[in-house]
Amino acid sequence: MPLSSRNFRIALLAFVAASLTVIFLSLERGISHRRWPVKTLADADRSLVAREKVVDATVAGLISLPRVPLPLPRNHRIAPHELTVYRIRARLIAVREMLDGDFHVTLADPESPAARMIVEIPAEREGAASGLSESWRRARRTVRERGANGRLVRITGVGFFDYTHWQPGAAGNGFELHPVLSVEFLMSPINNKRGLLAEPSGKPSGNRESYIAAFAVRWISVAHIFPSLSFWTSKRIVSPTLRSSTFASLTFVVSFQ
Repeated sequence: MPLSSRNFRIALLAFVAASLTVIFLSLERGISHRRWPVKTLADADRSLVAREKVVDATVAGLISLPRVPLPLPRNHRIAPHELTVYRIRARLIAVREMLDGDFHVTLADPESPAARMIVEIPAEREGAASGLSESWRRARRTVRERGANGRLVRITGVGFFDYTHWQPGAAGNGFELHPVLSVEFLMSPINNKRGLLAEPSGKPSGNRESYIAAFAVRWISVAHIFPSLSFWTSKRIVSPTLRSSTFASLTFVVSFQ
């Protein structure tokens, strides 16, 4: 029995969706694993990182650092910033668990909310070479239990230049703290009970951002999607209890007349 026109469109779109999912997941792994030894403090230069000397910095200051020339070394660090441990005070906007296991944390500068950057907490299993499995376990547990909601945090981590590919909150120069070494939630001078800050007008909020990976048929475009794979293929963590706070990796939205 031949397929009706409507059923043929459904079957075709399902095939396209499945094919794109396979492509997206394959490319996401390639993107997220670039400079993997440096990201997990397992690189050849890890002994040169001045972990005993912590430098206080700001989000606005770190995202103003000059870009470094490409290509970036896979197993070596870029002095001096990738040999430095930074400590910043920031507002936690959103947290997502990526397919590679990292917690992808978006931060905003409390004094300059438009200044944003990403910091990442690796999965505990990646801490064998660095001996940081327990530190990452504590940091991830703290973030998971407390959630985002614009809370003030103090985060300590190692400087890192990532390849710049579009994703919400990423610094224009690709600078991150990766790996994060510790996370501390602070009391806010505005609300000392929950450590919350008012959301700046016109800026996305950790509560209001949907960040659901929804690809409408009209949106499926190689030019748009490929650079943002590691963002779209993620789960979002927004609440202390995690109820209704994680979403399927990919949701395809299709409408028929």
